[in-house]
Amino acid sequence: MGIVRKNVSVIIFTLSLFFSMITAINGQGKHGPSLKWKSIRTEHFWIHFHDPLEQAARKLAATAEAVHRRLVREIGWQPRLRTDVVCTDAADIANASARSRPFNMITIYLSRPMLNSSDNNFETWLETVFIHEYTHILNTDTVTGLPSIIRKIFGRVNFPNQFLPRWALEGNAVYHESLQRPWGRNNSAFADMVLRTEVLASRFKSISQACHYPRQWPGASVPYLYGGRFIAYLETQYGTGSMAKFFMENSDNFIPYSDNIYPIPYLYNKDARDVFGASFPRLWRVWEDRITLSYAIQIDEIKRRGVTECALISERDCDSNFPRFAGDGASIYYVKHSMRKRSLLMRYSFAQRAETKICKVNEPNALAVSPRNEIFLSDLEYYRSFSLYSDAFRCDRRIRRVTHGLRVTHLSFTSDGQCLFVRNDSDAYSLVLSDTGFTQTAALIKSSPLQIAFPRASPDGKKIVFTVKDRRGYADLVLMDRGSNTMLRLTDDRHTDIEPAWHPNGTRIVFSSDRDGVYNLYEYDLPEKKIRKITNLLGGGFSPDISPDGKTIAFASYCAEGKLIAIMKYPARYLSEEQASVSELAPDYFSADHDAASPGTPVPHRYNPINSVPPLYYLPFFSISELRDNKYDLTLGVRLKGNDALEKHRYSVSSSFTIVQKRATVDANYTLSEFYPDFSIGYYDNALFYGSDGFPWGKSHTLHFRRTLDRSGYFSVIIPVIRYNHHHQIRLYYIFEKQFTADYYPYPYYSTFKHGELYARARTAYLFTCAKTYPYSISPEDGRELEVTADLFHRAIGSARSFYRVSGSYAEYLPGIWHNHVFMLQARAGVSIHEPGYLARYNLGRYGSGYTFSPPYGEEAWGLRGYPSGAEYGDRAAMATAEYRLPLVQRDAGFLTAPILFRDLWMTLFFDFGNVWYGKTALSRFRYSAGAELHLNLTLGYIIAVHCAAGYARGLARPGEDQVYFAVTNVVEGRLKNTAHNIRGAAQDHGPPY
Repeated sequence: MGIVRKNVSVIIFTLSLFFSMITAINGQGKHGPSLKWKSIRTEHFWIHFHDPLEQAARKLAATAEAVHRRLVREIGWQPRLRTDVVCTDAADIANASARSRPFNMITIYLSRPMLNSSDNNFETWLETVFIHEYTHILNTDTVTGLPSIIRKIFGRVNFPNQFLPRWALEGNAVYHESLQRPWGRNNSAFADMVLRTEVLASRFKSISQACHYPRQWPGASVPYLYGGRFIAYLETQYGTGSMAKFFMENSDNFIPYSDNIYPIPYLYNKDARDVFGASFPRLWRVWEDRITLSYAIQIDEIKRRGVTECALISERDCDSNFPRFAGDGASIYYVKHSMRKRSLLMRYSFAQRAETKICKVNEPNALAVSPRNEIFLSDLEYYRSFSLYSDAFRCDRRIRRVTHGLRVTHLSFTSDGQCLFVRNDSDAYSLVLSDTGFTQTAALIKSSPLQIAFPRASPDGKKIVFTVKDRRGYADLVLMDRGSNTMLRLTDDRHTDIEPAWHPNGTRIVFSSDRDGVYNLYEYDLPEKKIRKITNLLGGGFSPDISPDGKTIAFASYCAEGKLIAIMKYPARYLSEEQASVSELAPDYFSADHDAASPGTPVPHRYNPINSVPPLYYLPFFSISELRDNKYDLTLGVRLKGNDALEKHRYSVSSSFTIVQKRATVDANYTLSEFYPDFSIGYYDNALFYGSDGFPWGKSHTLHFRRTLDRSGYFSVIIPVIRYNHHHQIRLYYIFEKQFTADYYPYPYYSTFKHGELYARARTAYLFTCAKTYPYSISPEDGRELEVTADLFHRAIGSARSFYRVSGSYAEYLPGIWHNHVFMLQARAGVSIHEPGYLARYNLGRYGSGYTFSPPYGEEAWGLRGYPSGAEYGDRAAMATAEYRLPLVQRDAGFLTAPILFRDLWMTLFFDFGNVWYGKTALSRFRYSAGAELHLNLTLGYIIAVHCAAGYARGLARPGEDQVYFAVTNVVEGRLKNTAHNIRGAAQDHGPPY
């Protein structure tokens, strides 16, 4: 029913993928509506921030200009327009992003990285993260040659360097953040640890994996850690600035990826050979040989000293962390992360020598066991749908949230059962003591500009040890005496000293440190003020905890598969010993801020969206549509989009015209995210004829076909309710729509019937999902999806007729017999009351014979596989589906630096059951079908997920048929021709996605 679009060109498919990258930025409003925003204008930047971040924004403004002067000189490019920088405190995770379309923009979340993460090697986090993101801006904004001419004509539509491999983009940013030694990931012991264990396990990643974001550990960190070290090697071997020359060479490539696929087999041959004299794959192999040799020497040296013996108690191929002994020492609790399933809180029993699951968790940053054996976590959860904060959770057989928006991190307990935690708010850190209900809190250190982490109270509760990262970037141990309110700095050096844990005797502290270049466990003897090394590990040791009897240490042992929980006997002898340098801290040490912004920073003013909302590009497009058998039409058009820096205002406008049909189309929409909820308005019209309507474009056709054109507009209200593991959304619409439907009837009629009426409706929709998708998932799993929609068409709101529609869809995703196997059960039903028959929207079949078209959405996609689309319609529908989805091959496999990565090959076995009808029906009239599908998951262009499928379905009742069909992501689908049925819909132009 309706016009079916047929894309017949590989170029169109490529352009569709390319445009998906352009349009991906226009999403739902992402900033809380209660935030009051201001802006600081500097020579090269707009700094946007919300209260109370003015001090941080002023620092960032001064930092940004200093970084700009340095990077412009090093990279050799200066943007024409100011770069917008959004500074927000809406998440308790260290994160930032950069984009160049439609304008250069950086978003920075103020929370600093955890000091036990790969990002822990920084002096000033704002400077480090800004260097990284602004490097992205300068690299992707660079354009020369023909692309620069196109940019002058069409605006900011082409960015050749955006299509480079991930290792080049992320690695170059890591390289520049690391030039100020000893800071940055290239200079960190954590990066050394990751690469050393990769060499040890013979799992060193290929350049094809580093071009993308692989799933094998260390996952998405591969382009950063590998790319940063590889580019440092290139800069050393071929001269400083050689990578900048490569980016400049690539910036004149008009066709995306063109230099990466020609001439084969030397991918990236031309630009790489021009700068480095060899292809990147060859350079990578040389670098791999050198770095493998250097780490092999380090591994041999560690082995020569004797590797510490320990027993692994957690499951391999999972990243486990935060081991904590139970009060009686009979078990250990820890958190287990997996690439194949949801994160879990686990318990290991020494008596049973087995681990058991306690409950599911999100992404905890700490685990604590109270003296009463109560288990608490500080874990991530959304607060008011917009902010991702860390809160306290109590765990038994399920997880229960205790705080809401308190921002609890690094949670632990004192001996008398009080909670000790760090609170980070607006880039200020507080050390807080609280009851287990978090109703009575007392700040031991309040709103410090210094980063505080990992507090642990002594067994007698009189002292607290924690890590502080000072203004020099040093992460050292500090001891607080609660009685005298004095603080001692236990360590004072360049090394990273983190995650302290008390020995039960109260005189020793075990902690993790990289003081010998490898993260090992050390003991701090408080009476003697000595630091003693107690492990010699090939990987690294983190998050230690000591059994109540003081005889066993549990810790997270890093290996090539991630962190595994290990246990070892508390050593009687030490591997090395050094004298600690202890000093008393001044009373105002944690309160004084010596990094105040320069008084010359411009004065902030109220945020004004007009500075960024005007459109900066327009994009021409074309497509070829199949009108009927062997009759095609060409569509030419132009599209523009825009949004302001905070994405409070987003709009899209497009216009096109067809050659054969002689009609034009306009499509415009605008979304306001200034408030909660979001408001949208839009208009669509593809019935604007600039010549005579020639339907059915010829005579004596042998098939019936239909064309439907739309003239419509809408106003909508979107109300999201977002949680970490589920998402609710309520949508309210007012829609007016005039459909112009034309039917051609073949012999013996040879007639055309046209009709069109104005329909107006009020729509209410509710959507819910708690289904999960993990890195190795082949489809949603472990949850359910629900969608209910009700439409009221009525003369009182402008409709030519009054009728009603209600429809709903429910899907349950159950675990199969093995990892990432999914058993999916789905039920869908709909009913229309008093709806004219020619508007019936429920279609029995799914695919039209011999047609290729854009995939349908909503109720149009409900049809049974194995039955022809367009054969039967009804005003009532009931459909059910059972599918078993199983992976066949799961491996990230690429070819050198080609922009394609194989991910998954998987299979679906299905059974469909249902019917469409008018009035009444009986269960005996329901139809059913069965079949199988083969699916392929790929990554194209290094970041675009593409899903391909081919299937066979057999309808087992009239008018069933054998169908062989295919689909490629959300771009195109179709089926092979057969002659079983001759009633089918022709191409349909779709309006806005209501």
